[in-house]
Amino acid sequence: MLINPFMHTQISTKISKYTETTEYPKKSYAFYSNKTSTLVYETREKTDAAVEDPIASFNQRVRKDKRGRTVHTERVDPQEAQKYMNIVKEKQKKGLQKLKQAKLEGKDKTLSYAVDPETLVPGDLVVHKKVGVGRFVGIKQSGDKKYVYIEYGDGMAKLPAKQAHRLLYRYSLPSETKKPRALSKLGDTGVWEKRKNKGKLAIQKMVVDLMEIYMQRLKQKRPPYPKISNFAEFAAKFPYKPTPDQQQ
Repeated sequence: MLINPFMHTQISTKISKYTETTEYPKKSYAFYSNKTSTLVYETREKTDAAVEDPIASFNQRVRKDKRGRTVHTERVDPQEAQKYMNIVKEKQKKGLQKLKQAKLEGKDKTLSYAVDPETLVPGDLVVHKKVGVGRFVGIKQSGDKKYVYIEYGDGMAKLPAKQAHRLLYRYSLPSETKKPRALSKLGDTGVWEKRKNKGKLAIQKMVVDLMEIYMQRLKQKRPPYPKISNFAEFAAKFPYKPTPDQQQ
């Protein structure tokens, strides 16, 4: 994306709101303070948020959230469980093969949200893997490198254009048809981590619910249908040669 003089002025004006623009932090966080009109640096210990193991506690969570549904608590036959897992693995293998082929053919547009910063327009919402939701401001040349400038709730950050291909995604959430509730903050990534963990748990719970349903389907049995007395006479009148499947 070429930067015309007017756009370059817009980007420079936007960035000049802050006394300094910082690159994405690793262990220290930098953000603009509205109170002091200066860039504040805050060093924090990096802590990984504890995420509940969904497999270890899925029975408890499913029963808690059943909302009146009857949950079958009878012990599942290990052989039936293994049969189900084999089916899942086979479908997963076929699905991954299709995705890989689609990627090679360039057809996986619905599954790939990685964004080319050159295609962004100022004002577009993007998501940084580690920081969260931000607003694209523009691309500015600095020396021999290009930087992508992203505005957040408490400051502006710059990201080398080469890294943007790996770390930036378009903001796309079906349940939010308009703008997000708020831009993420450089000085507090804990909120974004909680939001990611909440999303992961929701997906894992959905998988567990599906597993519960399909496990119960495998256990369902019915008595065979009784044979019809005159069925053989009816089949004998079939005027064509039956196929192998029809003969079964």
